[in-house]
Amino acid sequence: MSQADPSVWVVGIGGIGATLAGRLARGGGVLLVDGWEENVAAIRDRGLAVEYADETVVVPAPVVALDRLAGAGLPAPRVVILAVKSYQTADTVKILEPLIGSDTQVVSAQNGLNEDTIADLIGVERTVGAICLFDGQLVAPGRARQRRTDGKMVIGDLGGGDGQRRQVLHDVAQRLRTAVAVEVSDNIYGELWTKVIRNGMINGVCALAGADVGTAVGDDDMLSIIVALGVEGVGVARALGVTLIEADLYGASVTDFERGFDDPGSYERAAAKVRAEYLRFAKVIPSMAQDVAKGRPTEIDFLNGVVVAKGAALGLETRVSAALIEAVKRIEGTEHRPGDSGSAIEALAALVARLRNGG
Repeated sequence: MSQADPSVWVVGIGGIGATLAGRLARGGGVLLVDGWEENVAAIRDRGLAVEYADETVVVPAPVVALDRLAGAGLPAPRVVILAVKSYQTADTVKILEPLIGSDTQVVSAQNGLNEDTIADLIGVERTVGAICLFDGQLVAPGRARQRRTDGKMVIGDLGGGDGQRRQVLHDVAQRLRTAVAVEVSDNIYGELWTKVIRNGMINGVCALAGADVGTAVGDDDMLSIIVALGVEGVGVARALGVTLIEADLYGASVTDFERGFDDPGSYERAAAKVRAEYLRFAKVIPSMAQDVAKGRPTEIDFLNGVVVAKGAALGLETRVSAALIEAVKRIEGTEHRPGDSGSAIEALAALVARLRNGG
């Protein structure tokens, strides 16, 4: 591989990594890194093909398997976009750590709250918090699809950031803007918790149902579960003192989620907002539903599991979140088909009904 050095590495060429890389790589200077050899081979042979909602891109780009990265003889990159699954975070960062520079910025383009794990391994000064508010699906080796046109990415410094750190984040944002709209936030933990809550509301329910988001929010039982998960997630985040991003909670107010189990009006307002929001892109299939359909492990522990663990530490009950985790874990790695989890969805909806009635 030429020393004319890619300055950006995209590590993890799944749905999110591929849809970022497709547009980033058009300008050159980008290395793609993935752990799936078939994916690496397809990109090497035919380029990375991404079907966006407004264009289709086929881009040739240097690509290397993750386990061969150390032997590639590459100079340290300026930016690493980490887009692996949450359960792969620590192992992947340990591979990257000896290969990156003292000024390399690692951007967590992942689900969950992985920034603290990354910072523990490479330092907070090299860790950029981020949320990806866009969809992506790897449909075949070397081929991805994105359906939304209104997506964005929000990045921020874990410690708030001084003037020098702000310039670093500005530089990272400028590079990423060749692929997606990017905002820089002074409240990245609020952004991260808001994303955890959003993902935790929809991902597991769609995984159980084997459904896209339109099917999930169109069903009254599933919608009731989705909103209940939001009620629990918001309750834990607020108890931690997190300032959530209300505009990214489906347009529903934080107060309505906080009062959800006690006030029918609040619950119904939140449900109406969630349904209206997701019907705008009803055919999106969340990443956890994709993983279950492929018989892969899920990120349930890094989404709803965070809510349950943090809630337990605060003495807060998160019964719907805990029940969802148990249901999803029962179907991980199985030949799960749409409709197989009807009884699990019914049981969750019944639990929600009891909680709303004070049970």
